[in-house]
Amino acid sequence: MWFRLLLLALASSLIISFGCAPINVQHSYDNFTKFSQLRTYRWSAASLRAGEPRNTNYPAIHAQIRRAVEHRMALSGFTKVDSGAVDFIAHYIVAQQDQTRTLTKNITARGDTPIIQTVDVGYREGSLVLEMLTPDERRVLWRGWAKSEISPDLNPREIYPKIDQGVADILAYFPPK
Repeated sequence: MWFRLLLLALASSLIISFGCAPINVQHSYDNFTKFSQLRTYRWSAASLRAGEPRNTNYPAIHAQIRRAVEHRMALSGFTKVDSGAVDFIAHYIVAQQDQTRTLTKNITARGDTPIIQTVDVGYREGSLVLEMLTPDERRVLWRGWAKSEISPDLNPREIYPKIDQGVADILAYFPPK
C-alpha cells in the first residue's frame, strides 16, 4: 500500500511541476537578406484562411495569434498592408501533438535498498511557427518557432497570455541583429 501511495505522490508532483513548462524558442534566417530594408508586410492567404470557422474549431485562437504578431511587428516598426506591394509576407503554422515523457527517480523506502521508479507522463505539446517569406512566397527569409506544453483544459483567458508570450519570445529574434 505504501508503495502505491508513493507512486501516486511521485506521479502527481511530476504532472504538477510540468504544468508551468517554459517556452522553447528557436529561429533561423537567410544570411543574405537585408532585413534593415524591410518595412511592410501582409499575411499569407493560408494564414488568413487558417482562422476561418470552417477550417478550425478555434478561430478565436488564430485571431489572437494574428493580433499578437501584428502588435509586436508594429512595436518593431513594421507596417501591415492589406493590398499592394509589400517587402515580405508573414505566415504562421500551429500544431499540437501528444507526447510522453519518461521520468525516473531513485526512491529509498524502508531500509537502504534503493528502488528506481519510472513513470510515463503524457502531455500535449503545442508549436507555433512564424515565417517571413519573400513577396512571391517562394523563399523563407526568417523562421522562428516556439514549443511548449499546453493543457487542453485552458480557457481563452488562460490561453491568450501564453500566445502573447510565445509570439513575443519568437519575435524577439526578428529582425535578426
